[in-house]
Amino acid sequence: KEQTREQAREHDQELRSMSAACHHATLRSNNMEKLGEEYKTLSRFVFILSRGAIGKLQRRCDDESRTNDQLTIKIQNFDRTLSSKCDEISTLEAKLNSFHDALQNSHKKIRRVTLENSAASSAHASEIGRARSQLSSLAAAAEATERK
Repeated sequence: KEQTREQAREHDQELRSMSAACHHATLRSNNMEKLGEEYKTLSRFVFILSRGAIGKLQRRCDDESRTNDQLTIKIQNFDRTLSSKCDEISTLEAKLNSFHDALQNSHKKIRRVTLENSAASSAHASEIGRARSQLSSLAAAAEATERK
């Protein structure tokens, strides 16, 4: 009987030990489930936050990409306008050079004509002087003839 009681106590002790271990395991299991749920919740929260942040970054990148595209188009338009204006300036420069050459040619012609006119004027003045001299001589001769 004593041995049976001892065995019963040992068996009871083992059962209590196993019961405590089971209770401890149940608590750990419940804690693990809670931690698992919290992990899932936090994971979802992090996922939602990251999606929001990624979405914001993506929108910002899209906005900056559109801005860059618009700036590229403006730069291309400005480049075309600038090129067109440079062509216009080249055309005006060519016309100006042509006008300058024509002006120089006209200046040369005016000088030549002025020199020719000056020479002709001198020649005419000499002829007029000779003609006056001859007229004076003729007038003197006519006067002398009249006196006689």
